[in-house]
Amino acid sequence: CQMGVTSRFHEQFEFQRFPLDAQPLNIVVSSDNHDDTVVLYGDDKQSLVRKEFMVLNEFTMSEMKFFRARAKRDGGYGYPLLYTGVVVTRNYGYYIWNVFLPIFLITLMSVTAFVVPLDQVAERCGVIFTLLLTSVAFKFVVGQDLPKISYN
Repeated sequence: CQMGVTSRFHEQFEFQRFPLDAQPLNIVVSSDNHDDTVVLYGDDKQSLVRKEFMVLNEFTMSEMKFFRARAKRDGGYGYPLLYTGVVVTRNYGYYIWNVFLPIFLITLMSVTAFVVPLDQVAERCGVIFTLLLTSVAFKFVVGQDLPKISYN
């Protein structure tokens, strides 16, 4: 007798290494029946966990691995366990090209303030003020795409 299970899981992501983070997503399935007739198994050919079903396309999912074990509980009976998990890794290229590189270039352009002669104070302040406004505007635009977390 085979029984299928449909599930939806939720995981709180850890962003300490954002955008170079990888999130391990582990699942443990157990049976309350200690009889040896219950065998939990996992096979990627039969599993419906597929990369196409991932909600977030900014992540890449590793290959799914399955491990079987038995756990001893009350009365010394062995209960079947199925460990499975994947590691999802963030595709960081988007953040390199659309966040870090533009900020680096805006910061690099601040050197142009030293090219303006010392006696042209208005032009020098204009360059600095323009770069400051550009940085603030860029922060607001990029802030909409970044995770809403505090680093306290």
